[in-house]
Amino acid sequence: MIIDMHYHLDERMESIEHLLDQMEKFKIDKIALIAPMVDPFHVEGTAEKLSNFVRFLLTGFWHRLGLIA
Repeated sequence: MIIDMHYHLDERMESIEHLLDQMEKFKIDKIALIAPMVDPFHVEGTAEKLSNFVRFLLTGFWHRLGLIA
């Protein structure tokens, strides 16, 4: 069973239908919903490039570092 223990649900950024589709796609059985901490914001410029780089690292080869227990 896969449980996502930290998920900030904010329907202004993602619909519940999309969340359920993603859970099914990645075989996540349950999630612990947490209220949003801040209002949604738009990332642009250098911050956008850095966030894309971090996303690349987390979904590429280097994601294995996060799997080490």
